[in-house]
Amino acid sequence: MSYKRIELEYVEFAEADDIWVRAYTVKKANTIMAQHVHVHDHITLVASGSVEVWQDGEFVGQFNAP
Repeated sequence: MSYKRIELEYVEFAEADDIWVRAYTVKKANTIMAQHVHVHDHITLVASGSVEVWQDGEFVGQFNAP
């Protein structure tokens, strides 16, 4: 499988009760979204489709939208 790295375009960036919420749309499958470690509380929500999560080179799991 080949992956393509893209720059993310944020749809929304907000904070509610000291929890950060960032929303964006990934338009193509097999897209790599490079992230970094956060020292503040935040959430990740998969609203549609699924994602594979890797951390420090190790596979964490696959998460699917409801």
